[in-house]
This record gives sequence, structure tokens and C-alpha cells, in this order.
Amino acid sequence: MAHLIINDRVKSLECQAQALLIRQENKPPLAIPLRRLDTLVLLHSVSLPSRLISTAYEMGIALVYINTHQLSRSFTIAPPGSAVYSCRLKQLQLTGNPASVGLIRFWLDIKFHRMLKTVESCIQRRPDARKVLFDCQRTIRQCQQQLTSQHTQDQLRGLEGKAQQQWFYAYRCLMPDSLGFKKRQRRPPPDPVNALLSLTYTRIYLLAWQAALCSGLDPALGFYHKAGKNRQALACDLMEPLRPLAEQFVLKLFSERIIRQRNFTPAGSGCLLKQEALMRFQDTFESEALVWKRLLWMYTQTIKNKLESAFYEQ
Repeated sequence: MAHLIINDRVKSLECQAQALLIRQENKPPLAIPLRRLDTLVLLHSVSLPSRLISTAYEMGIALVYINTHQLSRSFTIAPPGSAVYSCRLKQLQLTGNPASVGLIRFWLDIKFHRMLKTVESCIQRRPDARKVLFDCQRTIRQCQQQLTSQHTQDQLRGLEGKAQQQWFYAYRCLMPDSLGFKKRQRRPPPDPVNALLSLTYTRIYLLAWQAALCSGLDPALGFYHKAGKNRQALACDLMEPLRPLAEQFVLKLFSERIIRQRNFTPAGSGCLLKQEALMRFQDTFESEALVWKRLLWMYTQTIKNKLESAFYEQ
């Protein structure tokens, strides 16, 4: 059974004789037998005829529509017994379950590994900050080595918090004093570094949200982060291993002078990126986003494989 993702713009979708008929501009229609599908994912606006919806539902095919411009308007129709229904049911059963610790260790191990690679790169490029970077490296390694001996989510959060605190202390030393970065601070970000970190995290969070939807997972049901109003907990989980890449990305923006201090404007007690610099940010972000999308897709498949096998590290 296939998980079909329609990423191209199509003229129309039709249901004819239990086949999905895809019509595109200047191309012959493409017919796909519905019996071969378990999930149909749509990434662009297209009319869904009621016959297609009802036939797919009767055949146990899940329909996932993703509004890439406003993800909160996305929806999933998962008939009982469909692959998406089964996957989300198992996901719900694992949420808050101590058995989810294995997944959390998996994410944090990747995160610590990427943090160490970033620190090692900075040691080579910034000999003036080696002392604080070596201290940071030692702390992160200790936290990574202790992962297997921690058996609760709170213990793992403690390790992550310790490593992250040490990294941001070193991160401060890597930034010019003129940028005014003292510590990680949000809502509102008081300086250019915090502003770009928040912007980059938000963009990756949206990619993670979309990846969860695209794979058939429920983006609101997380294992490490708790659900909340306007917060997709699984998207937060998925982006956790990518945070070091986001922080490295912001370092690159400033070190290569793609973004400069003069590109920000005060906004109350915070600061905002000016429009012309925002365009440069978006172009640079998109050049990195393909790799991040692939990683996020891999993480969703890891979750689905663990849910399917019903094997979790205790």
C-alpha cells in the first residue's frame, strides 16, 4: 500500500471507477487505482469532490490536506482501520508513557552530537574563545554519556538544560559585543541574535509541523514536549535535534555578514529584522531548508517504525 504525496499543483482530482484521476495542465491525466493507496497527502489547494472523499473513506484511505501557507487550516480525514488512524492511536497511547524515554534519548543524542560538532568547528575558527569552548565541549560530552543512565523525562530534561546553558554561555562569547547578546531571551527578543534565533526556530518549527502532517502523525501529540494552546508538541520534538543547526545557521549569518546589526530596528522592548534583510534571510534559509526537510522526514519515519514495531526502550 502506498503513501501518495501530491506536491505539484494539479488542475483537478476526480474519482472514476475506484481510481484517482489526476489532471494537470498540458499533461495527460494520470490514473491511480485507489486500492493501492493507504494515504493521500495534498500539499496544494485543489477541490476535493465528495465522491472522492466518500470513496476513500469507504476504502480505508486517509486524506491529508496541508495548507502550507497557514498550517492551522490543514486537516486529516482518517477512517477507522486506516494506516493513519492506527498510527495516531498508537501515538496517543505512547504519549506520556514512560516507554517514550527511548525516543527522547534518540533525539537528545543527535542534538548533543550536533552541538559537539558545532563546538569543534568553532574551536578551529575561534582560538580566542577556546577556553570557554573546551569547557562547553566537556559539559556536553558528560551529558551525552549520561543519557543511558537517565530513565525519566525530567532527568533527561535536566541533562539537556545543563548542556544548553553551557552552550549558550559559549555562544555569547562567539558573538560581537556590539550585538548585545547576553543570554537566550524571547518574547520579545531584545537583541539581533535573539531575534534571528527566534525567527530561525519558528521557521524550522513550521517545517517540523508540516513533516508530521505529511507523514500521517498527529503534530499535537508529542513525547518530550507537552501539548499546549497553539503549540504542536510533536513538531517541537522533531525540531529538537535541529536546534544546533539553527544556532550554527545564525552564527553563519553574522560571521559572513549576510545580516548585520544595522539591519534591525527597535520595536518596543525588542527588535525586528528590516524588510530588505528579511528577504536575504529567507533566501539563505531556503538554501539550507532542503537538508532540514530530509532530516525531519527521517525523524518522522523513525517514530512510525517504532510505533509499528511496538518496541520501545525501557
